[in-house]
Amino acid sequence: MLMRFLCAAALVAAPAISQVESFGRGCDVRSNVPPALIVVPRPALGSDTRAFVLPGAGAAPVALLIGTSRTQWGATRLPLRLDGFGLPGCELLVAPDVMLGLGLDGSVLLPTSLLPAGASIHLQGVVAAVGIPSGLSQGVSVSMPDPLAPFVVAVMPDTQFYSQRPELFFHFEGQTDWVVRNRDQVRFAVQAGDVVQSGARYPDEWVRADRAIDRLDGVVPYTVALGNHDMDVVGDKSSAQEFVRWFGPQRYAGQSWFGGASADGRNNFQIYEGGGGLWLHLCLEWRPGDEAIDWAQQVLAAHPHLPTILTTHEHLGTGAPAPWRGGGATRDGTGDNDGEQVHRKLVEPFPQVFLVLCGHVIGRGERSDVTPLGETVHAMLADYQGDPNGGNGFFRTLRFDVRRPVLEVRSLSQTYVAGSGPDHRNDPAHNFDLPYDAAAHRARLEGQQVRRFREGQDLGAGVYVGCTDTHIGNGAGGGTLPGQSRGSDDLVWCDGDQDQNQGLLRFAGIVGAGPGQIPPGTQIRQAILTVTSEGANAQSPDGGSFHRMLVPFSETSTWNSLGAGVQLGTEAVATAEATSAGLFADRVTGSLDVTASVQAWVDGAPNLGWVIVANSSNGWAFRSSEWAGVAERPMLTVVW
Repeated sequence: MLMRFLCAAALVAAPAISQVESFGRGCDVRSNVPPALIVVPRPALGSDTRAFVLPGAGAAPVALLIGTSRTQWGATRLPLRLDGFGLPGCELLVAPDVMLGLGLDGSVLLPTSLLPAGASIHLQGVVAAVGIPSGLSQGVSVSMPDPLAPFVVAVMPDTQFYSQRPELFFHFEGQTDWVVRNRDQVRFAVQAGDVVQSGARYPDEWVRADRAIDRLDGVVPYTVALGNHDMDVVGDKSSAQEFVRWFGPQRYAGQSWFGGASADGRNNFQIYEGGGGLWLHLCLEWRPGDEAIDWAQQVLAAHPHLPTILTTHEHLGTGAPAPWRGGGATRDGTGDNDGEQVHRKLVEPFPQVFLVLCGHVIGRGERSDVTPLGETVHAMLADYQGDPNGGNGFFRTLRFDVRRPVLEVRSLSQTYVAGSGPDHRNDPAHNFDLPYDAAAHRARLEGQQVRRFREGQDLGAGVYVGCTDTHIGNGAGGGTLPGQSRGSDDLVWCDGDQDQNQGLLRFAGIVGAGPGQIPPGTQIRQAILTVTSEGANAQSPDGGSFHRMLVPFSETSTWNSLGAGVQLGTEAVATAEATSAGLFADRVTGSLDVTASVQAWVDGAPNLGWVIVANSSNGWAFRSSEWAGVAERPMLTVVW
């Protein structure tokens, strides 16, 4: 009966065994029974079940004792000699709670679900060889981990000088050696870019970097970010063949924690375990382009319930609060993104992202921002390469304790020599706590549904096709003609001067019972509209106001076909439901709250989209669903 119970319970998921330790001594064995008690997994019954095996026992009489003490059995101190029981030289090593007969294969299954977290259980195997007064008696202790135990993420920024100069390489090795020595607590490690100094010019730098990172293989999940010095020609994004050769997706292929990579191999993601749950790490190249942002958005949309850390080489400047880095942005067309653009396009609309890590700029910097979806996102810069010896081996650890609403940030070095430069281990600027309630964040993510809609992009429910946008004008100033349709334009324009223009935008088919739709009658928690307002004459700080439409339109609509434009109060709701005023003064992407409109449509009002009316005589435009770069087309995010 007990054996059947153990086998059935083995199917129940439970925490993995954290440590197996042999103890005691065998008998004075004069038979062919191997003196070993081996713990092996039984994957067919679940990875959390272990079989305790006495190999080679065959059909010999065997027993397994399971106990809770290795020191005392009632008033009797252990070990207790078993000579009087026909087992000369054997000892009773544990105080048994039960004694089980083993199967003919000499094994018994013990599901770890029977053991509480943090507990240890002691086992003893006894084999009496048939016809020979001798046997085997050996013990094993099995410790169960605490599934909510604190864990660490290691962050190694800008190792370029260590890879460049052989006499400094021991600092890089010291960082990865620390991770290996602390594998019991480290759940993930990331090198934050500039793994080498000279691009593809000197192969020895890549060999050294590879040698340091090799230490992590088979130890912890990890990745390496692509920095500007890792490009084949430093600072030239056109080619990164050497980086992809050494640290591209083929390096991580076959690892259970490797999620995938972008088509060019420059960006990747990982899923690792810690604190009783799964976490996602997203790794983006230096100044990621819109194609990388598009890829990253699809990754995040496919994992809506996983708290996420984003690492990209350049994101912040120094200070507290630190500014976003503005270099490299391609604001007048589809191209590269600076720190603020990455934040607006990738972080704000995705509530999973709670932390952004970067290097590149010598020093340290931090900032915290509340997104339009109400999540607080921390961003941190750490780069020690300005210190002597290329950085004196300093790196950072992030300690997560899901039982406490804080993230502990610490700086350390295994190779620092006192007096050789700043000792960041004792500097409050490099050792601090950030407010982050991991348990509450995970609960919010797991307790909500999210749908996103953007023309031509798969954001978790297949490629969406249904966005209609255009702009109409009266032609008074020689601009958009009153009888002219502009549905194929790559901008949606509004203007309030003599040449009046109105924008029109609609996401069709978002409400319904089909896959990827919002069920009718749903209580919407929040809905945001994310648009990109960049390019010449698109940055008016006055912006436009969004009014819910009451009459239909199409991309062939004109000023004349809509009866001298859209009339507020009769053809559209008179009161604006959202405004972009003040959001786009610096030509960026931004998100507007459109919850009222989406709730009305879910409650049964016809979804006819919005008309966008200029807030002043200054014009304002945003990129339309026809824009070439998918990542900058309008996107509607709905949370319930």
